[in-house]
Amino acid sequence: MKKQTISTDLWEVELPEDWRLVESETGQSIYFESPDGAAGAYFLAWRVSQPSLRVAVQSMRDTERRSLPRTEQGKWEVMRESSGGDEAGVDDVVEYFNRESCYRIASRILGRADHCVRFAYHDYSCTEFDRSVSESKEWLASLTLPEMHDT
Repeated sequence: MKKQTISTDLWEVELPEDWRLVESETGQSIYFESPDGAAGAYFLAWRVSQPSLRVAVQSMRDTERRSLPRTEQGKWEVMRESSGGDEAGVDDVVEYFNRESCYRIASRILGRADHCVRFAYHDYSCTEFDRSVSESKEWLASLTLPEMHDT
């Protein structure tokens, strides 16, 4: 599958070439969607004001869990969670799944220095969990924070 590279001053990611920008809020929140509307990619970047990256990421995770989309049926399960890094850099991944609603969200937060970016992949019609994981794995892994240089 052909890719496109999406870049901002804080982060870079690769998405399928046919995904299109649907919504953008001046430098913070960006949303891309697949041509059929069955999947989407949300990006949110922010400056860290908490005392540490770890605290900032945990605060975002807490907000994320409280704000999972409401569905008409089923409950959200945490399918996978991993966290790595230290105060210099954080890489945190959580995967949610609502079986009855066939809805999967994979969320990755990268943080470095005084900023973080969250990439949340939404599969709105996840009828094959393993296929969804396989399809999104490459895109989530492609998220990077370019080197920042002091000026």
